[in-house]
Amino acid sequence: MNNHDDFDNYEEEEERPRDPAVDQAIERLRGFYEASPRRLFYSTQIETFLERAFFHWITGKALLELGNANEIKRILVPLQG
Repeated sequence: MNNHDDFDNYEEEEERPRDPAVDQAIERLRGFYEASPRRLFYSTQIETFLERAFFHWITGKALLELGNANEIKRILVPLQG
């Protein structure tokens, strides 16, 4: 039996439309960083801080977009476990 039989008729998901909440989160984050431009934050801190206004994945996507646009500086820190 071919283990790939289930995927022969698989259709890729259509790209989802952009959630307008991401843009709202970006605007909120810009104000957040303007108030504390030199302060270091972990993404989890910001996601938790804004969790009443936005789902954490919305805030995470907004942070990623700001980082990709070089509006904020991202520093990847590997976790040791």
